[in-house]
Amino acid sequence: MTNINIENRVVKAINEILGMPKNGVTISCTSESLGLDSLDKVECIMMLEEEFELEISDPIAEGFTNVQSIIEHIRSTN
Repeated sequence: MTNINIENRVVKAINEILGMPKNGVTISCTSESLGLDSLDKVECIMMLEEEFELEISDPIAEGFTNVQSIIEHIRSTN
């Protein structure tokens, strides 16, 4: 899986959860800048776990600071 493919899939999944326009999410977006509440965060993590067939522990998920940190974690597991 290429780095660009991972990035595109993560951004697409978050866009779908939030119902944002195609270019609404960038890798530098934070949960605060996206207006995510705790339920949104859980939904995003669950969708990404399903999309990439992996498990993201709560301590790891809590450490995500922006979309880029999610992408980096997924890259490190592949």
